[in-house]
Amino acid sequence: AKFLVNANTDPLKKTCPACSQVYLIEPKMLSIKKKILKLGVKVQCPQCKLHWCFQCQAPFHTEMTCKQYQKGDKMVKQWAKELSSGQSNAQKCPKCKIFIQKVNGCDHMKCSKCNTNFCYRCGDRYIRIKLLGNHWSKFSLFGCKYRLMPKRPALRRLIRGANFAARLVAGVILAGLGLAAGAILVGASVVIVPGYGIFRLRRHLQLKEKRKRRQIIHSFTERDLQRVFVLPSHDLTRSNAETG
Repeated sequence: AKFLVNANTDPLKKTCPACSQVYLIEPKMLSIKKKILKLGVKVQCPQCKLHWCFQCQAPFHTEMTCKQYQKGDKMVKQWAKELSSGQSNAQKCPKCKIFIQKVNGCDHMKCSKCNTNFCYRCGDRYIRIKLLGNHWSKFSLFGCKYRLMPKRPALRRLIRGANFAARLVAGVILAGLGLAAGAILVGASVVIVPGYGIFRLRRHLQLKEKRKRRQIIHSFTERDLQRVFVLPSHDLTRSNAETG
């Protein structure tokens, strides 16, 4: 959206230099005298609340013309790029674009304005994605350019791109193997689970049949024993009479 709006010829529409929010100015604000316009037209972004100049599309410059600010801004950028004690004089925050100067410590910086973490040496944000590496990874797409061939950017991009492609292909292969293994397990469960269920049911019926047979045999045994060892009452009376 930012590039489309900036490329548009509509003089009343521009984007905020900080958050790229589209801002539409009232025509009467640009109809003032040219001398006043040279000092810029102050507007405030409704999204990030930044006061900026609609004329030169930069943070608002008090008591300074757009040309003077742009000239001074170029001088600041040139000074920031110059090396002092083996490092840049200042580095621009990749999000809010303010210049930050490092006094001591490591290259891991945190912007005091927008809390963005970035590398002081190359100026890029810290990005970390699992399996793809982070800013300190030598062969990661998100790695610092000073970690691998800083003076040969084309070869560095080629190596890191090849590494990324290899990781991507490996990830796709692993995902495919995982899906295949899952499909095999599902297929095996379709065969094994019903088969095991049938086995359990058959086993249950066999045990039930055995218990039934045991009960029948046990009942027959008790009746036979009663017939052998227990005489009927009338037979017992007849036996006593004969002996008497």
